[in-house]
Amino acid sequence: MIDDQVFTSRSTKSDDLRAIYVEDDRMAPTFSKGDIVVVDTLEKNIRVDGIFAIAVKDQGVFITRSNWNYLKEILTLKNDNPLNDDVGETNPDDLEVVGQIIWGGKQF
Repeated sequence: MIDDQVFTSRSTKSDDLRAIYVEDDRMAPTFSKGDIVVVDTLEKNIRVDGIFAIAVKDQGVFITRSNWNYLKEILTLKNDNPLNDDVGETNPDDLEVVGQIIWGGKQF
């Protein structure tokens, strides 16, 4: 359980937050396999720039960076790790957004 006092600068309540392990290195060096991220499950509007958790049927949840082009109304999903291919351009309506990443921590 995440204490409501931890994220006082946000209007999010702890019931809307989920802590998940990063499963791969596609977002390294920002997040590496084994890191923990906190997902705000109320923030599902992926038509903004940010880092999001996306659920993919039969593949689990992955973390990716979103870039919304307002002029072309195109969403591009990118990985921070140059060794991994970007998802590329996609229709945001085709995605199951778990929520926006609001915090990340490294395992030591």
